[in-house]
Amino acid sequence: MSDTNTSVVSFAPTLIVDANAVAAATLARQLSLCGYSADVAITCVAAKGPADARHYRSLVFAADLSLGTDLMCLASLRNKLPRIWIVVISASARWDARNATLRHCADAVLTRPVSIEDLIFRLEAFSHRSRPP
Repeated sequence: MSDTNTSVVSFAPTLIVDANAVAAATLARQLSLCGYSADVAITCVAAKGPADARHYRSLVFAADLSLGTDLMCLASLRNKLPRIWIVVISASARWDARNATLRHCADAVLTRPVSIEDLIFRLEAFSHRSRPP
């Protein structure tokens, strides 16, 4: 008799939006090892296609908070996906930049470097409740 102590945890899919394709693929691989299904888009426009084709529970957006285009992208994703949890990962730890990001409809902002454990903690917390519109 073999004793297997493996439990497979399955979460609703996550969409990763990151202009750095290698970093996005690495994050998707790390999430998949933790039971998450993750798709990758490298542009804001590219993210809208998968969002039309599949139901995502969460979106991880790697953003440069000093770029207005990233904030505009975030706002457009929020308009398109009002019921999805959005976690922004940014190198900026400035309070005003984080506040601006939260005003542009992010649900959480994490500062790089982010451990996979911190991201998983946030995604799991969001997975237990629906996002209000």
